[in-house]
Amino acid sequence: MKRTKFGGITDIITVDDAATIRALAADERIDREFVLHPPGNGIILGRILRALSYKGVHFPHTTAHNDEARKLRHDQLWEAFNAKAAAMAAGPDELEDLAKWIRQETEEQEAGVLVQQIIGCFFKPDFRATPQSWQAALILHEAAGLKNLPKMLWWRVTGKVRRAKELLGAITNDNLVAMHGIAVAAHNLVATAGRLRSFYADESKRKTLTP
Repeated sequence: MKRTKFGGITDIITVDDAATIRALAADERIDREFVLHPPGNGIILGRILRALSYKGVHFPHTTAHNDEARKLRHDQLWEAFNAKAAAMAAGPDELEDLAKWIRQETEEQEAGVLVQQIIGCFFKPDFRATPQSWQAALILHEAAGLKNLPKMLWWRVTGKVRRAKELLGAITNDNLVAMHGIAVAAHNLVATAGRLRSFYADESKRKTLTP
């Protein structure tokens, strides 16, 4: 954990340890209401919230824990995922394209579209991920952490981030939770798929893995 503090202008704590992140997430004293903050933090926060909001509503992971609408969506999603967990663990056909990518049995260069397809279908049975929808997710991911001021200003002038969110909204029927899934959560799953691919490529390690 690293803290960067400069008078009353900036006060930022950077955490990259998984155990510490889990502890902070469980700490009720830490929330996402964004009421008081130093000016430097406010600039960073404004950039993040502009990227991670849609039609004036913040994405779930940037909404306060005690927000009633967020809690209701969270509970509904928890129940829906639990109901499907056993079937997904059995390796249904809908996972086969991603499994082929992990086994390097396809010419697909990256897992982004494949992961988006799996997540999107959970919310919308006729969902179809495309290279364009994955590119939109990459734009949103970069925009949330963008530090290049000229590029940031150019993207705002050209509406690049806005168009990316409009595309994601159009293919999810403006479902904010689904948008979060295919544009934010998807990046962690793509990274996980990449690690699985490297594990599978190592024959000695592959033999130690259970299905």
